[in-house]
Amino acid sequence: MRARPTAVLSYACPRGDSTLHRMEASMCEEHKPTILICDDERDLCEVLALHLLAKGYQTLSAWDGEEALRVIADEKVDLVLTDIRMPLLNGLELVDRLKSNNVHVPVVILISAYADVPVEQALSSGAEALFTKPFRLSDLVQSTERFLQPPLDRWRATPAPRPAVMLEERVALGSQGDALCRGGLGRGGMCLFGADVQLGLKQRVGFAFDIDGGPFGNLAGAGIVRWARYPEQSNAPPAYGIEFTYLTEPSRRAFVEWMQAESPRAYIPNCQYG
Repeated sequence: MRARPTAVLSYACPRGDSTLHRMEASMCEEHKPTILICDDERDLCEVLALHLLAKGYQTLSAWDGEEALRVIADEKVDLVLTDIRMPLLNGLELVDRLKSNNVHVPVVILISAYADVPVEQALSSGAEALFTKPFRLSDLVQSTERFLQPPLDRWRATPAPRPAVMLEERVALGSQGDALCRGGLGRGGMCLFGADVQLGLKQRVGFAFDIDGGPFGNLAGAGIVRWARYPEQSNAPPAYGIEFTYLTEPSRRAFVEWMQAESPRAYIPNCQYG
C-alpha cells in the first residue's frame, strides 16, 4: 500500500513588523516548486496557501512588496502571486523592482474588480497574468502550473478545439522591415499592430507569421487575445496582445533560443508603432 503524502506546516520568525509565513509540503512523490503569496489580506493568503499546499506546493507568504523582496533574496522562489494594492510597494512596483534586478521569476498579479489596471500595462511591465478577484482557484492553479513549466514544454500541447480565426501576416518587428503589419516579441507572446482583422478579447487564434527583420523567419502556432486597442479608441490601426498557447516544433525551439539569448522584460510588449 502506498503511503499517503503528509503536509508539514511551519512558521518562520517575523522580520520587523511583518510576518513570514511558511508552509512546506513534504510529499512522498514529486517535489513541487515554491510559490510566494504577497497580499496584505491575510485571510486570502491563508486560503491560497492551504489550496496550493493541498496541491503539493510549498508556499511562502509576505504582507507587502518590501517584505516580498526580502523573502525572494533569502529563499528560492519559483513563482510569485501578488496583490496589486499593498503598502510600501504595490504589485506593479514589485514587478518593476524584480525585473530591474534581473530576478527572473514568473509573477501573477491579483486585482480587485474595481482596480483600474490595464492588462496591456501589466503584461508589458513583466507580469505573466492578471486575475480579477474573485477568481476560481482551479483557474489560478492551472495558470501557475503552466508558468512553472520549462519553456520548451510550455507551448508544446496542440490546441483543441482548432482556432476559428487564422492570421497569416508578414510582420515587421519594431521599426525594421517594410511590412504594413508590425509587432514586438515578449517572453510569452507578441503585440500585433496594423493587422487587417477584427479580434475580440479572449478570442483564440491560429497564426503563421512571416517575420521580416527578426531573429527567425517564421512563427507558427496558436494563441489567445489578452488585450486589444481598436481604431475608435486610439485613432490608429487596431493593435492586439496575443499570448502564445502553442508553437510548432521549429517555432518553439527558435523562439526559446531567442528568449534565452535576449531575456526580454515584457511578457507581451506594448505596440507603439504607427
